[in-house]
Amino acid sequence: MRAETSKKLDRLLVRRRFANITAVVGVVAVVGGLFVLQDVLRQRSADDPVVARVLLGGTVTQWRYAQTRQSGGSQLITVHVRLDDGREVDAGTTTHPAAKVGEHIEVTERRHASGRVAHVWE
Repeated sequence: MRAETSKKLDRLLVRRRFANITAVVGVVAVVGGLFVLQDVLRQRSADDPVVARVLLGGTVTQWRYAQTRQSGGSQLITVHVRLDDGREVDAGTTTHPAAKVGEHIEVTERRHASGRVAHVWE
């Protein structure tokens, strides 16, 4: 192989390696950016204070166990409740035993500053 051909092939290989490295660095930067964005959004939701609490009555229509990070590893019971005003909501609890279908319970409606509404069986 001539020296000129060898140099051209070497340059071509260097360009391909550079393109591959650039693509990998770009993908890593995008994935890292998504992790940072997720962390920022999680912190923002943690700083969402409760502005109003309303106690509502309702009837349990369904319940289930769920394992979540927020419950600290304990089992979270999620109850599907038909409120006395006709709305149907899901409320979570870690302190109550399993509810019976048809049982009348009281859930707390929490309104947050961001407009988010959460229901909790306390």
